[in-house]
Amino acid sequence: MKHLTLVALALVPAGLVARPSFDLPDTLYAAPGLECNVYFASSFDSVRPDRLAFEARGNVGKCESARWTWTPKKEDAGKREQIVFNAWTDEGLLTAKTVTVEVAKSPSDTSRKVTCALLADSLTNARYQDRILAVLREKGWTNYTPVGSRSGTSAEAWGVYRDGEAAHDGYGGYTAGSFLTTYALTLDEIDNLQSNQEREQLQRFGAKLSKNDASWRKNLLKSPLVQIRGGKKVVDPKPWLDRVNGGLPPDVILIELGVNGGCIQRDEQIVQHVADAKKTFRTLIGELRKVAPKAVVGISTLITGSDQNAFSAYGCSISSVQCHKNIHAINRGYAELVAEMNAAGDKRIRLVPVGQAIDPYYGYLRAARTPFVHSKEKHEVITNALHPSLEGGKQMGDAFAAWLLCELGNDSI
Repeated sequence: MKHLTLVALALVPAGLVARPSFDLPDTLYAAPGLECNVYFASSFDSVRPDRLAFEARGNVGKCESARWTWTPKKEDAGKREQIVFNAWTDEGLLTAKTVTVEVAKSPSDTSRKVTCALLADSLTNARYQDRILAVLREKGWTNYTPVGSRSGTSAEAWGVYRDGEAAHDGYGGYTAGSFLTTYALTLDEIDNLQSNQEREQLQRFGAKLSKNDASWRKNLLKSPLVQIRGGKKVVDPKPWLDRVNGGLPPDVILIELGVNGGCIQRDEQIVQHVADAKKTFRTLIGELRKVAPKAVVGISTLITGSDQNAFSAYGCSISSVQCHKNIHAINRGYAELVAEMNAAGDKRIRLVPVGQAIDPYYGYLRAARTPFVHSKEKHEVITNALHPSLEGGKQMGDAFAAWLLCELGNDSI
């Protein structure tokens, strides 16, 4: 029996957390008037967080069954509050995590222009970038200016911009590596597991996409950072900036990437995948630093996805339990990456906490479905595993906006 136990333990990859723990950074960000959330199921690395009891202890906010939540008031501006998160079993306290919640200060001047570029994936279809824009304008930052190749969804062509929509570079199915390598001629070259789920998301948001029409994906064929010169692919962000920001470097670059490619890894692959992802991020940031040496670069933590009912859309290729484990491992890798790059001298790299902020049920697309073929009863279930609803997109936008407001209040940007 002892031998069998040792063998079983040896099968656990070194990069995975054997003991369940909170996947939360040391600092979270809040702003007056914005709801700040920590959803326990989205921020705890366990295959069955529903079997645990969670509590939040602190002087602000309230602890509900599914989350800790706090909406700071105007007089809370500039405060730093500590919250202790505990996870309990019947045997006692399993683990705890102390987090500092920083509330954005009230800046003396909100009139200056602040430009923000966003390199992202299909989660932009939930319009979190539009929510960031709306919040910043509501807070008095009338010259906050998103820059990018398009506005709206990833199905829009380059150069399409509408009032009230934030410019961005969100591409369905993209990874950090995609921004460094993608220059395809046919859609088959960029086909991926997320295509059908992204289509469903866009259709739910009102896009008219026929089942056999793939033309909406043509905009994903070419990374805005890749050029063809002398018959070879060359990474050069300068033409992109010439097109979207008059050749000027943005003040802020947000990067929301990693779910694509990350969600499908198996336990034996995830350690190497995280190492490779960190290496690719270093390369991407290095290319961006050539044209934007002083920009604040924010790396977003990832949302963990919804429940297994929604993951059934992938057949048996991706499961909720594997995806959740993988995303937590990637988020820990991102935290390590930011700390390593800061220690190496780039102090303008930030970790932006977003993954904990989205409701794992109400933040995703849902619809009424029958439980089996003979049933006439319909029950509401989550239908899209990794793509938020518009409401979930607003939760993501609030988390991004709170971080931005803290940076602006601290004059870091």
